[in-house]
Amino acid sequence: MTSTKAHPKFSEVTLALRYLKAPLGSGVVVDVGASQGQVSKAFARHGWRCVSFEPAKDSFEALEREMGEWPDALLIPKAVTDQTRQDVAFYRSAQSTGLHSLFRFHESQGEETVVDATRLDDALDERDIAGVDALIIDIGAGNYRALRSLDLTRFRPRLVAVAYVDERSSVLGDTPSDLVRHMTGHGYAAFISEWRAGAPDSGDVFVRCAPYPVPHHPGRGWLVFVPEDDAATFDEALTSYLAQLAADALDTVDQLQRSLRRSRRQARKLRTSVRDQALRLAQAPDVATPPASAAEKKRNARMMRKVRQDQVKLARKVARLERRLVAVEQRVKRGSVWRRAARKVLKPVRSSG
Repeated sequence: MTSTKAHPKFSEVTLALRYLKAPLGSGVVVDVGASQGQVSKAFARHGWRCVSFEPAKDSFEALEREMGEWPDALLIPKAVTDQTRQDVAFYRSAQSTGLHSLFRFHESQGEETVVDATRLDDALDERDIAGVDALIIDIGAGNYRALRSLDLTRFRPRLVAVAYVDERSSVLGDTPSDLVRHMTGHGYAAFISEWRAGAPDSGDVFVRCAPYPVPHHPGRGWLVFVPEDDAATFDEALTSYLAQLAADALDTVDQLQRSLRRSRRQARKLRTSVRDQALRLAQAPDVATPPASAAEKKRNARMMRKVRQDQVKLARKVARLERRLVAVEQRVKRGSVWRRAARKVLKPVRSSG
């Protein structure tokens, strides 16, 4: 699930905790495809007990290190699917641990190993876990099969979040509508947190979080399910979170713009200093003209060296500042996108107030 502190960016983890906190406080979260523990740690910090599944050996070792602070966490080195089996083929990717899977869906999945796989309800029964309050699933192509492995007539999570990316889920013929039909058939309301692919250096871009369906077919994001009786509570938490996010976005843009104005003022001062030093250099005595005395010659040479050193230092400062200006201007440009999105969010919030 997405979570970042660099900018006021939408985070499904934050939304889930806001929704679950008021009536519940803490509980049991099942994290399927825990990777190195990013989601599990976020819940553990808020007093939740984590049951985390991760079959990849290197990721599981990192998960153990990251979760060592919470001894009550239950870490299970197994894959989750709709059948409990041993020695199941598992495909690893050299590109990203997020592409490891029981199913081939990406060209980078070259190495094949074997892992043990389990149904969720089988694993929970073996460990005498009678209740699950939140379920998070992010395992690439097999998300729907993992979801079906939990008996929703026995376990009734107050929140279920399932990741989807078209090019992964389509390998097994699964669509977001399939997950929605499965969950609504068990008395859950569906919301969608939609993202679109962004630039390689900036990651995915948040589009919206709203009740499902949306007017078009979403390519990637998260499907979030809550019991129908709790849909209004979740919607209130979502509205409140988006309003806070919008306010944070506006504040961030204002800070960036102030920083940009300061940087530009500093650049003007430095450029003025460079011009002054250049003028001073032009007015310095010509070293080719023999000075009247040896002492004057030494004095002029020292002055020339000092002027040239000062000019080089100032030129370097200007170059550094110009690079900083470019970076700040790029941040402001990205921030302006958030500002436009923030105003769209704030408009209905303000009008409803």
